[in-house]
Amino acid sequence: MVNIVKSTEYCDILKQVKIQDGENVYAIEEIYVKALKRIEVRFAWYKINENGALRYIKNALDLEKESLFELLKMSIEAGIFAKEQFHALSK
Repeated sequence: MVNIVKSTEYCDILKQVKIQDGENVYAIEEIYVKALKRIEVRFAWYKINENGALRYIKNALDLEKESLFELLKMSIEAGIFAKEQFHALSK
């Protein structure tokens, strides 16, 4: 059985790694898109609102290289990506 981190009308978040920078939270997520019936990877940006809840921002994810590398490393550890997928990029 799959543990769902969060479910919305659009998708189920199956796995998620995130880092926080002030009121911004950057994430890599493995999601199941309900309408398409397939699993995708989403690079996401959230803002922390005044209640402390995360609000999804539908814009491009812009972040420093170091933060991206940290997220990618975490995504491998969480099983969103496999090490072999990154090794294939260098060939």
